[in-house]
Amino acid sequence: IALGACLNAGLLYHKLRQHDIYRPQPGWRTFALRVAAALIVMAAVLWVASGPDVSWLRSGTWVRVAHLAWVVIAGVASYFAVLWLTGVRLRDFVRRVA
Repeated sequence: IALGACLNAGLLYHKLRQHDIYRPQPGWRTFALRVAAALIVMAAVLWVASGPDVSWLRSGTWVRVAHLAWVVIAGVASYFAVLWLTGVRLRDFVRRVA
């Protein structure tokens, strides 16, 4: 499903650009690179924080819940920390009215 959604978004972007309906604003590429860097760091943190499969299977319910909470918090924190370190601020997500 995710690959299909990415393919659909790519084709839509291509056609909108082809018909001159959509033009990205200046700075869009830099912003996308910053978000990509944050995603790569978050993926690495999630991979490390999740630990081996055996620890998930042998643990009790509450230990797994606590571990999952830790993994989610670590992923969120790493994502937003990288965005902040690369200069992305909350105001960058606010839509500007023309």
